Amino acid sequence: MIITIAMVIIYDLNAMLWSKETVSLEPNQRIFDALNIKRFYLTSTKKFISKHLKNYRTEKDLKGDLKEIYLNILKVRKTNI
Repeated sequence: MIITIAMVIIYDLNAMLWSKETVSLEPNQRIFDALNIKRFYLTSTKKFISKHLKNYRTEKDLKGDLKEIYLNILKVRKTNI
């Protein structure tokens, strides 16, 4: 399964798909699709989400452990800047 995901990401990057959504978000979001879970987008990037996607979550939808992990990542990023 990991090899398949890696191949899909490599294919997309090799195809030089330059739109912002395709290059920066879509290859990563396909990992969520492969794991059969909702895609995750930051609220600030919602304007780049394809209009046909209706089933996704943002940081505002996170609860419990996922929310804690997200907040810890933000904390680490702020200290590394």
